[in-house]
Amino acid sequence: DIDLKINNGKIGLTEVSLGVSDIYLTSGEIAIKDIDSTDFTLYTDSGTINSNSSKYGKANIEVVRGKYASSEDYYKDIYLQNGSGEIAIKENQYEKFELKNISGTSIIQKSKINQFDYHSVASILNMTEIISTTFNLTSTNASQFTMVDMKANLFTFDLNTGYITMSKVVGDINIIKSLSNITLSELVGDVKEAKSDDSAED
Repeated sequence: DIDLKINNGKIGLTEVSLGVSDIYLTSGEIAIKDIDSTDFTLYTDSGTINSNSSKYGKANIEVVRGKYASSEDYYKDIYLQNGSGEIAIKENQYEKFELKNISGTSIIQKSKINQFDYHSVASILNMTEIISTTFNLTSTNASQFTMVDMKANLFTFDLNTGYITMSKVVGDINIIKSLSNITLSELVGDVKEAKSDDSAED
Protein backbone atom coordinates (compact mmCIF):
# COMPACT_ATOMS: atom_id res chain seq x y z
CA ASP A 1 0.00 0.00 0.00
CA ILE A 2 1.08 3.58 -0.58
CA ASP A 3 -0.14 6.96 0.68
CA LEU A 4 1.55 10.06 -0.75
CA LYS A 5 0.82 13.78 -0.42
CA ILE A 6 3.00 16.04 -2.54
CA ASN A 7 2.75 19.81 -2.94
CA ASN A 8 5.23 20.09 -5.80
CA GLY A 9 7.83 17.76 -7.27
CA LYS A 10 8.45 14.79 -9.54
CA ILE A 11 7.54 11.19 -8.70
CA GLY A 12 8.26 8.01 -10.63
CA LEU A 13 6.59 4.63 -10.03
CA THR A 14 8.05 1.80 -12.14
CA GLU A 15 7.63 -1.98 -12.02
CA VAL A 16 5.87 -2.19 -8.66
CA SER A 17 2.81 -4.06 -7.39
CA LEU A 18 0.49 -1.98 -5.21
CA GLY A 19 -2.56 -2.70 -3.11
CA VAL A 20 -4.46 0.38 -1.92
CA SER A 21 -2.79 3.47 -3.38
CA ASP A 22 -3.70 7.06 -2.50
CA ILE A 23 -1.76 9.86 -4.17
CA TYR A 24 -2.51 13.57 -3.71
CA LEU A 25 -0.50 15.81 -6.04
CA THR A 26 -1.06 19.57 -5.81
CA SER A 27 1.32 20.36 -8.66
CA GLY A 28 4.35 18.79 -10.31
CA GLU A 29 4.63 15.53 -12.25
CA ILE A 30 4.01 11.85 -11.67
CA ALA A 31 5.20 9.20 -14.13
CA ILE A 32 3.81 5.67 -13.87
CA LYS A 33 5.09 2.71 -15.90
CA ASP A 34 4.61 -1.04 -15.66
CA ILE A 35 2.77 -1.05 -12.33
CA ASP A 36 0.01 -3.35 -11.11
CA SER A 37 -2.47 -1.77 -8.69
CA THR A 38 -5.66 -3.26 -7.26
CA ASP A 39 -7.15 -0.04 -5.82
CA PHE A 40 -5.71 3.21 -7.15
CA THR A 41 -6.80 6.74 -6.17
CA LEU A 42 -5.08 9.83 -7.56
CA TYR A 43 -5.98 13.51 -7.22
CA THR A 44 -4.16 16.44 -8.78
CA ASP A 45 -4.96 20.12 -8.74
CA SER A 46 -2.68 21.37 -11.51
CA GLY A 47 -0.13 18.60 -11.90
CA THR A 48 0.76 16.34 -14.82
CA ILE A 49 0.09 12.58 -14.76
CA ASN A 50 1.54 10.08 -17.24
CA SER A 51 0.67 6.38 -17.08
CA ASN A 52 2.03 3.77 -19.46
CA SER A 53 1.82 -0.02 -19.77
CA SER A 54 0.17 -0.48 -16.38
CA LYS A 55 -2.67 -2.60 -15.02
CA TYR A 56 -5.33 -1.26 -12.68
CA GLY A 57 -8.17 -2.99 -10.87
CA LYS A 58 -10.29 -0.19 -9.44
CA ALA A 59 -9.13 3.36 -10.23
CA ASN A 60 -10.45 6.76 -9.17
CA ILE A 61 -8.67 9.71 -10.78
CA GLU A 62 -9.54 13.41 -10.51
CA VAL A 63 -7.82 16.13 -12.53
CA VAL A 64 -8.88 19.64 -11.54
CA ARG A 65 -6.82 21.78 -13.94
CA GLY A 66 -3.84 19.67 -14.89
CA LYS A 67 -3.03 17.06 -17.53
CA TYR A 68 -3.59 13.30 -17.58
CA ALA A 69 -2.10 11.03 -20.24
CA SER A 70 -2.53 7.26 -20.41
CA SER A 71 -1.31 4.80 -23.04
CA GLU A 72 -1.27 1.02 -23.33
CA ASP A 73 -2.91 0.69 -19.91
CA TYR A 74 -5.58 -1.76 -18.75
CA TYR A 75 -8.36 -0.69 -16.37
CA LYS A 76 -10.99 -3.01 -14.96
CA ASP A 77 -13.12 -0.23 -13.43
CA ILE A 78 -12.23 3.47 -13.58
CA TYR A 79 -13.96 6.71 -12.64
CA LEU A 80 -12.14 9.67 -14.18
CA GLN A 81 -13.20 13.27 -13.52
CA ASN A 82 -11.77 16.12 -15.57
CA GLY A 83 -12.44 19.63 -14.27
CA SER A 84 -10.94 22.03 -16.77
CA GLY A 85 -7.86 19.98 -17.58
CA GLU A 86 -6.63 17.98 -20.57
CA ILE A 87 -7.07 14.22 -20.95
CA ALA A 88 -5.17 12.21 -23.59
CA ILE A 89 -5.75 8.44 -23.88
CA LYS A 90 -4.33 6.09 -26.51
CA GLU A 91 -4.39 2.31 -27.01
CA ASN A 92 -6.00 1.50 -23.65
CA GLN A 93 -8.41 -1.26 -22.61
CA TYR A 94 -11.30 -0.78 -20.19
CA GLU A 95 -13.94 -3.11 -18.80
CA LYS A 96 -15.90 -0.21 -17.28
CA PHE A 97 -15.01 3.43 -17.92
CA GLU A 98 -16.96 6.36 -16.45
CA LEU A 99 -15.68 9.77 -17.53
CA LYS A 100 -17.07 13.05 -16.21
CA ASN A 101 -15.82 16.01 -18.23
CA ILE A 102 -16.91 19.27 -16.60
CA SER A 103 -15.30 21.90 -18.81
CA GLY A 104 -12.12 20.28 -20.06
CA THR A 105 -10.91 18.56 -23.21
CA SER A 106 -10.67 14.78 -23.58
CA ILE A 107 -9.08 12.90 -26.48
CA ILE A 108 -9.40 9.11 -26.68
CA GLN A 109 -7.82 7.12 -29.52
CA LYS A 110 -7.49 3.48 -30.57
CA SER A 111 -9.02 2.02 -27.41
CA LYS A 112 -11.34 -0.83 -26.45
CA ILE A 113 -14.05 0.02 -23.91
CA ASN A 114 -16.59 -2.61 -22.87
CA GLN A 115 -18.88 -0.14 -21.05
CA PHE A 116 -18.42 3.59 -21.55
CA ASP A 117 -20.43 6.19 -19.59
CA TYR A 118 -19.64 9.80 -20.44
CA HIS A 119 -21.07 12.84 -18.63
CA SER A 120 -20.37 16.23 -20.14
CA VAL A 121 -20.84 19.84 -19.04
CA ALA A 122 -19.68 22.43 -21.61
CA SER A 123 -16.68 20.32 -22.62
CA ILE A 124 -14.94 18.84 -25.66
CA LEU A 125 -14.64 15.14 -26.50
CA ASN A 126 -12.72 13.76 -29.50
CA MET A 127 -12.70 10.00 -30.11
CA THR A 128 -11.07 7.97 -32.90
CA GLU A 129 -10.98 4.21 -33.55
CA ILE A 130 -13.04 3.07 -30.57
CA ILE A 131 -14.52 -0.40 -30.08
CA SER A 132 -17.22 -0.64 -27.41
CA THR A 133 -20.16 -2.76 -26.32
CA THR A 134 -22.33 -0.11 -24.63
CA PHE A 135 -21.64 3.57 -25.21
CA ASN A 136 -23.66 6.09 -23.17
CA LEU A 137 -23.35 9.82 -23.75
CA THR A 138 -24.98 12.35 -21.41
CA SER A 139 -24.65 16.12 -21.76
CA THR A 140 -26.17 18.68 -19.38
CA ASN A 141 -24.89 21.77 -21.16
CA ALA A 142 -23.42 22.89 -24.48
CA SER A 143 -20.66 20.44 -25.47
CA GLN A 144 -18.79 19.43 -28.58
CA PHE A 145 -18.31 15.83 -29.69
CA THR A 146 -16.28 14.60 -32.66
CA MET A 147 -16.19 10.83 -33.18
CA VAL A 148 -14.63 8.93 -36.09
CA ASP A 149 -14.42 5.19 -36.73
CA MET A 150 -16.67 4.06 -33.88
CA LYS A 151 -18.07 0.58 -33.23
CA ALA A 152 -20.56 -0.38 -30.52
CA ASN A 153 -23.52 -2.70 -30.05
CA LEU A 154 -25.55 0.31 -28.87
CA PHE A 155 -24.92 4.04 -28.66
CA THR A 156 -27.27 5.92 -26.30
CA PHE A 157 -27.49 9.73 -26.37
CA ASP A 158 -29.18 11.88 -23.70
CA LEU A 159 -28.19 15.40 -24.70
CA ASN A 160 -28.93 19.00 -23.84
CA THR A 161 -27.61 21.37 -26.53
CA GLY A 162 -24.23 21.05 -28.22
CA TYR A 163 -22.77 19.68 -31.41
CA ILE A 164 -22.08 16.08 -32.40
CA THR A 165 -20.25 14.98 -35.54
CA MET A 166 -19.92 11.22 -36.13
CA SER A 167 -18.51 9.41 -39.15
CA LYS A 168 -17.67 5.80 -39.96
CA VAL A 169 -20.05 4.47 -37.31
CA VAL A 170 -21.08 0.82 -36.87
CA GLY A 171 -23.90 0.15 -34.40
CA ASP A 172 -27.44 1.19 -33.46
CA ILE A 173 -28.05 4.66 -32.02
CA ASN A 174 -30.77 5.31 -29.45
CA ILE A 175 -31.52 9.01 -28.91
CA ILE A 176 -33.37 9.48 -25.63
CA LYS A 177 -33.28 13.26 -25.80
CA SER A 178 -31.41 15.65 -28.03
CA LEU A 179 -31.47 19.42 -28.26
CA SER A 180 -28.15 19.15 -30.09
CA ASN A 181 -27.12 19.37 -33.71
CA ILE A 182 -26.22 15.80 -34.70
CA THR A 183 -24.49 14.99 -37.98
CA LEU A 184 -23.98 11.32 -38.93
CA SER A 185 -22.19 9.98 -41.97
CA GLU A 186 -21.24 6.49 -43.11
CA LEU A 187 -23.53 4.86 -40.56
CA VAL A 188 -24.11 1.10 -40.53
CA GLY A 189 -27.01 0.67 -38.13
CA ASP A 190 -30.36 2.16 -37.10
CA VAL A 191 -31.25 5.45 -35.41
CA LYS A 192 -34.15 5.46 -32.95
CA GLU A 193 -35.55 8.66 -31.48
CA ALA A 194 -37.56 8.61 -28.27
CA LYS A 195 -39.24 11.98 -28.99
CA SER A 196 -40.58 13.54 -32.14
CA ASP A 197 -38.66 16.79 -31.60
CA ASP A 198 -35.27 15.05 -31.48
CA SER A 199 -33.17 15.38 -34.59
CA ALA A 200 -30.62 13.27 -36.42
CA GLU A 201 -29.12 13.81 -39.83
CA ASP A 202 -27.69 11.01 -42.02
